[in-house]
Amino acid sequence: RWGRWGAAGPYLLAAMFMLGNLLFYMPSSLAAYRGKYGITAAPLRAVEEAGLQNALVFIANYRLWSDFAAPFAANSPTLDGPVVFAIPHTDWLMKRVRRQFPRRRCVVLSGGELVSCRAYLRSLGPPY
Repeated sequence: RWGRWGAAGPYLLAAMFMLGNLLFYMPSSLAAYRGKYGITAAPLRAVEEAGLQNALVFIANYRLWSDFAAPFAANSPTLDGPVVFAIPHTDWLMKRVRRQFPRRRCVVLSGGELVSCRAYLRSLGPPY
């Protein structure tokens, strides 16, 4: 006989361990990961402050993979969220991606500033 608690004892013990982890260990662990590898939500905040909806946002002037990490993680797996983020490797690829999302407003996030795709391409000069 298992007594009053029966077979629920192991489940209660596991639940207590999980609760202890969530309350005591997890908050300090999450704080240690904030800003790791230089990944911040700054690009996401810039887009949020602009109030963009149904937009295609290219991240320009990135140096490392970590510059694009937060926007990449914000993409919907099916790329149908309110904002889709991409990297403009070349002007040809940028135009090709734009054709995949014809009904979305196209903007470029460069150095924390949002500009239209046309203005960005014009700023590059010929042959763009």
